[in-house]
This record gives sequence, C-alpha cells and structure tokens, in this order.
Amino acid sequence: MIKFNRPRSLWLNRVVLGLLFCLLMSLSASAWAYQVQITQSNLQLKPQPDLRSGPEVQRLGPQRALLIGSTFAADGELWCRISLANRKSGWLQARYLDPMLKNNSLSLQDLPGALLFDHAQREVLYKSNLNSPSLKAHLRRWSLVMEMGILKERWDGTRNRLNFLEISRRAGVKISDGEYRALQLEVRTVEQKFQRVLAEWQRS
Repeated sequence: MIKFNRPRSLWLNRVVLGLLFCLLMSLSASAWAYQVQITQSNLQLKPQPDLRSGPEVQRLGPQRALLIGSTFAADGELWCRISLANRKSGWLQARYLDPMLKNNSLSLQDLPGALLFDHAQREVLYKSNLNSPSLKAHLRRWSLVMEMGILKERWDGTRNRLNFLEISRRAGVKISDGEYRALQLEVRTVEQKFQRVLAEWQRS
C-alpha cells in the first residue's frame, strides 16, 4: 500500500493540474489554421515527419494547404503537418512551404513562429545575391520576419505559463502575485513589440 506524506486532495490537485497543463500545451501546438503554399512539384506527403515513413499519403504539386502543426524531426529539418483541400493530411518538410504572410491574418495567436523563422532563414542564407544593390532591403525585410517568428515563440511560452498559473489558482494552489504580474507584463510587452515589428515589415 502506498502511503502519502501529503493530504490525498493536494496530491490529486497536482495530478489534475499536470494533466491540464499537458492538454493545454498540446492544444496550443496543434490548433493552428494557417494557410501555406506548397512551392514545388512531385513532393511526397508523408504519414510521419520522416522521409523513410510510408506509404506516402499523396503526391503533391503546388497548391494551398492548412498548417496544423510542426515539429523538428530526427533529420534536423522542420516538418509541417498540413491538411489539403481533399481533407487528407500528412507531413512535409518546411523547406517546401511558403508561409504566405500577405494572405493570412497576422495575429500572434495563429502565427506559425517556427515556419516563419525557417523560411526567413532560408531566404537570407540561400537567396540573397551579395552583389545586388537591393541586398540590404532584402536582408532587413526577412530579418523582421525572423523577429516576428521569435516573438511568436516567446509569446506562446509566456501565455502557456500564465494560463498554467491561472488554472493553478482556480485549483487552490498558492501563486506568487509578483510572478503572475511579471508574466502579464511580459505578454503585453511582447504584443507591443510584435505590433512595432509588424508595422515596420508592412512598410518595407
């Protein structure tokens, strides 16, 4: 028989809070509905984020799709889970997706930070012509996109921590007022910073 050193109700509260936190994290990572463009032909939509996984879900050409998740896989690449117009879904390497910034609502809630960073990094590293007079403007524009991606990741993490504290409070767990206010301030600061970077990107 297991003996509890703490009251059973406190132990149960912590178990419930842990489960709620895991659920919150999974929802925040998978609840995207962001439109992307597949940029190349004859691509394999895979059932898992692995080139060796099979059989392929579908052979793809250029088309639009919905982004519903992303993960860094064992090959070191960012993979995105997408949903097609025919309702089939699967995984594709992020290198073959355009985040279509001008065709989506650019809100922090829906912005796919990891995809933005990956796409902007490829634009800067592989598509910049060092002899071009427009290089400075090109680098600046895509640096701003990378910054938006980083801000999105920071906002997601802070919001998740704040939501966890709010759930903990409702369950009767004592939470530091200072920590709670600091997280609220951080969320507002990131939101304000994002709006400034977004405005600069729209002017570029």
